[in-house]
Amino acid sequence: MSTWRSKRNIENSILKYIKENIESDWSNINVGLSFDYKENSLPFIAIRADSATHTKLELGSTTLNSKDLIIIDIYATGDGQRLDLAEYLLDKLKDGFQYYVWEPNPTDKEKPLITAHCWIYVSIVGDMKIDLGENVSLVDKYRHRITLELERNRK
Repeated sequence: MSTWRSKRNIENSILKYIKENIESDWSNINVGLSFDYKENSLPFIAIRADSATHTKLELGSTTLNSKDLIIIDIYATGDGQRLDLAEYLLDKLKDGFQYYVWEPNPTDKEKPLITAHCWIYVSIVGDMKIDLGENVSLVDKYRHRITLELERNRK
């Protein structure tokens, strides 16, 4: 098996960055990929890769400049926590973060090899409360969505 492809690396790079920061600055906040979310793990920050755009770097070139859309869903236990977590994440992410390449570890399948590769530049595309009305479960009552556009190796 070869190295992971770029979308998995992007998703795991932002997950690594957010987890490290949340663990050092907050307590009892769960962070994971969107499919890791469980109703009993509130508060939870769910990260997922969404879509991407690919444009040619220059006319006649076969090199693509790719920008990936990442969705961060915050499932909070209250409105204040929702606002605080959203502002915290925007502050941490605005300057970008390290992009890592993951590859299988032949000696330990549970611990892939991780190599720092380049920098991810972040543009904030969306920052909004998800309002599903009054009669919703606690899981959906205090939701927030942050949408980011990420670009690697910008010159």
